[in-house]
Amino acid sequence: MIEALGIFVTALIWGVTDPLMKRFGSEPGVDNWLTSLIPFLSNWKYALTFCTNQLGSVTFLWTLNRTDLSLAVPVTNSLKFLFTFVTGQVLGEGRISTRGFVGLLLITFGVLLQTLDHVA
Repeated sequence: MIEALGIFVTALIWGVTDPLMKRFGSEPGVDNWLTSLIPFLSNWKYALTFCTNQLGSVTFLWTLNRTDLSLAVPVTNSLKFLFTFVTGQVLGEGRISTRGFVGLLLITFGVLLQTLDHVA
């Protein structure tokens, strides 16, 4: 039970912070490692979001120590994708296509099957 909470919390943290880091991050077209540090050092919103994202990594490692790797990794990454999409929609990113919506349904169904397989 606690393992499932760890998976869910990790996916939620990563899924919410990824679009926020994109929003608060560097200017488009910047690919120099030094200039990519500037938003982190000068933008408190980006720095806070990045640190929260790293907290998700800590919860993921904690979860991996308590659950089966073959369950934790695919379920966490699938749920992360779902939370990233929802957060992106809340932030006003592009609309989802029919294919994207079907993909989200398949991800949700796959997570459900994976979880039920490990519970049984």
